[in-house]
Amino acid sequence: MVTRFVLFLLICVIPCSFEYDINDPKTNLDFFVRTTGSRDPKVETVNYLNGSVFAKLPDMPLVKLFNYEGYNINRKIHLANGSYNSLSREFVVYRHPETNSIQRVWINIYTGLANEIFFVANDPVNGHFRLGDIVPTQILPKEKIGFNSDYVLEYQNPLDPFNYSRYSAGPVYDSVELFEFFVNVTRLAETKDDSVPAAGAWARKSQFLPWMEMSTTPGDLFYTSMFWKCMDGLNCVANEIIDIIKAEFPIYLKAPSSYEIPNETSWTQFKQVIDERRKAGLPDIIIPQVNVTQNVTSQKTWVDPRILRALTSDVISVHFNGTGMSEIVGKQQINLFNFEGEVFLQVNLPANENNSSYTATIYAEGIFQDPNTGTVLNNWFNPITGITVKVPLIIIQSLNVDIPRDFVYSMALPSEDSVGLITAQSNPWGELWDVNLVNLLFGNSDLNMAADDVFFYGTFARFSHWLPWMEMGDVAGNLVLKATVFRNV
Repeated sequence: MVTRFVLFLLICVIPCSFEYDINDPKTNLDFFVRTTGSRDPKVETVNYLNGSVFAKLPDMPLVKLFNYEGYNINRKIHLANGSYNSLSREFVVYRHPETNSIQRVWINIYTGLANEIFFVANDPVNGHFRLGDIVPTQILPKEKIGFNSDYVLEYQNPLDPFNYSRYSAGPVYDSVELFEFFVNVTRLAETKDDSVPAAGAWARKSQFLPWMEMSTTPGDLFYTSMFWKCMDGLNCVANEIIDIIKAEFPIYLKAPSSYEIPNETSWTQFKQVIDERRKAGLPDIIIPQVNVTQNVTSQKTWVDPRILRALTSDVISVHFNGTGMSEIVGKQQINLFNFEGEVFLQVNLPANENNSSYTATIYAEGIFQDPNTGTVLNNWFNPITGITVKVPLIIIQSLNVDIPRDFVYSMALPSEDSVGLITAQSNPWGELWDVNLVNLLFGNSDLNMAADDVFFYGTFARFSHWLPWMEMGDVAGNLVLKATVFRNV
């Protein structure tokens, strides 16, 4: 999918005097560092996160468990060889899906038990950006570019099933992390700013969190979130989260100053706490006392009416371009194919307040492509099964889907002067299951235009069964599709 571009030929809407190659190693790394953080090592960049966590058990519908809000605070260190170290910490809370109050205890809807909630408090979360490693990009209209950072993670579970049976899903940790960072590429190219405004989308699939005490119960969690760079640092963090940080986790007010390994995850953090409690002779799980009589009220999900106007005025044409990856427990991902095409979408509002769903009718057409050459695939050698199969065109005719009202909501993305839209949808059809997560960005200036002229862009992530034409037989695993999308206007 990654080819060499001279971007000014593709995206300039006025005469341009600059040119650059996004796949030049120095340019690619410089742009990515300025998008995700700052070249200035004295600057601590806050990337804010807001979204939801869903669960899906086999043959069961998707269920929203929590809203999810927090931030990553990072600094970038330029090394003598031209590479960068990224030093960061991250802190995220779980909120009630209806009241949006921060939760410390969860009554597990599957087991009926009370669970002690562990906030995401990972320190460190470090990375190394090596000069020469090209971050894949997607070019969009309106001077936008998307940087893609996608991983299927398979490694030994820190919580081995023998010693942590209540908390461990098995000997292998299995998850998928899909990021796309959007930025105005003209600003990157024309200015010398160490840091530029950016926003993006994050999707994740994982095993149940250890503190849920689900053990080997079949099923998965699905995360979908918007994120944006806070150009004024911690000032964008919700007051109630800052209060928790200052009182209990003050280290998360600053980014790390040195590179350390290994990184911390929710699994290793949980293990550390449990091990310390066992050493002290305490119970593994300590349910905190919380004020259950606090004055909380249900909060309906909200969608900016300008977005609804743009999405429901007529049939919408959306371009998609992405990659299909394998997810097989214990095995590293394989980029199987690319795909590209158009979706034609008709969205309908709920008929009334008592109607719990949006509806959409979808038509689509497209092609599958070789992930290395970009050529159209007519026949495909399956690297997993070792057989060659015939590849069809992408054709979807009049697919009708229901989208629960509370799975659709919008939020302001201040640094980009934009509004983000989060949408989740699932089909629990036995072995033919799928979970679809769509995150879109709308510029405020676009939203004030006529409905037919409103431009939007974003990310589509799909976790599903293998496609029938792949002829996977009894190979256990899932297909992961990740695409950049934008409206044709």
